[in-house]
Amino acid sequence: MTVRMKDIAQQLDVSVATVSLALSGNPRIPEATRVRVVQTARKMGYKLPHERRMEAECLAIILADASGPMGNLYYEAINGILDEAMTAGVVLQITQSIPSKSTVRGNLLHALRLNGAQGAIIIGGHLDTTTTKRFLEQDFPFICVGKRELPAARISWVATDYMAGARQAVAHLIGLGHRRIALLAPQHQEHAWFQERVLGYRLALDEAGLAPGPSLNWRDDADLPLSWPGDLIDAGVTAVLAIEHVLAARFLTACAAVNVQVPENLALVGFDDVAGSANLNPPLTTVRQPMRELGSTAARTLLSWLRGAQQTPVQIRLQPELVIRASCGAKMSRTTAEVVVGTQ
Repeated sequence: MTVRMKDIAQQLDVSVATVSLALSGNPRIPEATRVRVVQTARKMGYKLPHERRMEAECLAIILADASGPMGNLYYEAINGILDEAMTAGVVLQITQSIPSKSTVRGNLLHALRLNGAQGAIIIGGHLDTTTTKRFLEQDFPFICVGKRELPAARISWVATDYMAGARQAVAHLIGLGHRRIALLAPQHQEHAWFQERVLGYRLALDEAGLAPGPSLNWRDDADLPLSWPGDLIDAGVTAVLAIEHVLAARFLTACAAVNVQVPENLALVGFDDVAGSANLNPPLTTVRQPMRELGSTAARTLLSWLRGAQQTPVQIRLQPELVIRASCGAKMSRTTAEVVVGTQ
């Protein structure tokens, strides 16, 4: 005989609504009442919601900044996770973190477990350290898409080799004859994915025996100065590496506003290959992150832990690809290249 919430309510002489809220862990129900309802339900053979879900493997996808400019890239990572989930017969739940609301952060792990999640894949960089520390303390398996740093703990992640991508981009510009290459970066570079791109830029120049060019740091709450393209030309710069897609797109806009031609006056390479990069004017040469593969690799790793593999912290790097389009001046004439070399 199937036990219903109505049966539990009659046994305890409470309302069906009270039973429903208690079994779902609603904070409006006093703890003593919740415990009494849960114990009675189990004695009567009623399966709790999370116990029913746990019969199938269930992974959570946590979107930590889905509304940002990287949203299209994260969508590709989700597709990679879906590929693995469908192959493995795994149930997925998707939730979005809201860092500004502490109540959501505090209840996130509880909500995931209540809905049957056995592990989580975190996509995006804006999930606070309090939440990740709680995951660690509660032995809740998780892996991040994108490199993470957390004091006193090693976080598992799968990420693009950011340094290799920037290094390849700058080496390509050097191969085209550029000798004075500027760096365009966010003002705040605390994230590892920015720091490593800067390192790749410097490494490529050092390997070629070239000094770093001017470094322009942009505040994301301010307009890009229209003077920057002209300032770079005055400083002898012939090419620019923008380590974030938004910066590359805004730099193209600034160049157009002051009649600086790309790539004739300044060559430009971006990073990320966000959807629409090929439709910019001119089409943007950029470092493409293997987002779909990042998602599928994260899902396979997490599933292996849930199926018995030793859960040791892992850091996995996948190689990016340089997508060459018009903005880098790949078809520079030999004469132009020699002129550039002569201005160093």
